[in-house]
Amino acid sequence: MRTQSRRPAPSPDEEVLLGGSDLPASAREQAGPEVRGGSFNGRKIPAGGCFGQARTTLGSQSRGVSPLVEQLNFASYEASLSDPAVTEVFGLWSRCMREKGYSYAAPMDADADPRFRPDPRRRVSEREIATAVADISCRRRHRVAEIWHGVEVRVQNGYVRENAARLAADRSTLDTVIRNSTNINGRS
Repeated sequence: MRTQSRRPAPSPDEEVLLGGSDLPASAREQAGPEVRGGSFNGRKIPAGGCFGQARTTLGSQSRGVSPLVEQLNFASYEASLSDPAVTEVFGLWSRCMREKGYSYAAPMDADADPRFRPDPRRRVSEREIATAVADISCRRRHRVAEIWHGVEVRVQNGYVRENAARLAADRSTLDTVIRNSTNINGRS
């Protein structure tokens, strides 16, 4: 059975302490008067909060992932969906599913079926299990993962060639962050 997270939500003061001036004004307004005034336990809250101070100390304003890499990853996924090899294998998968009594245009549609949304109050239904078994059977029969993955790799390799200089700069920034974090941890 699925369970919910038991981690307590941060208080408005804690949220502002962590996110600082990067948070929307509405979030900052919910904090107590000391935090709204820019301090916590008598200490000034750094610009951008603790997260902002960490990004400055580490040497990067990104949140651990290159925005360019995220953009290229999303773009390669979108490009793969219109690739002829992928549209063909999705068609084969869809026909296979139809033969088994299910009507989905693409594998993601079965994954996103609203009848199968996670709900900690219910057990997985027989229909959900049967759909998943049919899905996996059709994916294996038509090598959906291998074909789709191959297309995404081809598209991503093209993006890497086209963006080599920008990706190298992002890698250099990541190397700096790792070096700085290693130095900080060595001082602990």
